[in-house]
Amino acid sequence: MMHKKIQERSAKKQKLWQAHVQAWKESGLSQNEYCRRSELSSSQFSYWKKKHRQQQANKAVSFVPVPAHVPELTPILTSDDSGVTIFLGSDIRIGLSNNFSSATLSKVVTELRRQP
Repeated sequence: MMHKKIQERSAKKQKLWQAHVQAWKESGLSQNEYCRRSELSSSQFSYWKKKHRQQQANKAVSFVPVPAHVPELTPILTSDDSGVTIFLGSDIRIGLSNNFSSATLSKVVTELRRQP
């Protein structure tokens, strides 16, 4: 029971300091001036500001893999003096210069075929 009360107090304290850090950011005041006006300890404020920054960093953006889907497409080839352009539907265009690498093109085509 005592442990739960300590956790609750700790959570309240953390929320209070997070609110102060947010209010300071929005105030446009220097940290010292904000602390003076709010009657806060500058060293405690620095501690909680650092803790708040670390928590925000822990909530950093995470990347989620998204499977690519290439629908059945009929290639349309166009050619001019500078090379060949392959259009696959309205959203994929592969431009090849006259001196393109056939090995690289082969890898690209192989990878496109692997897509579900």
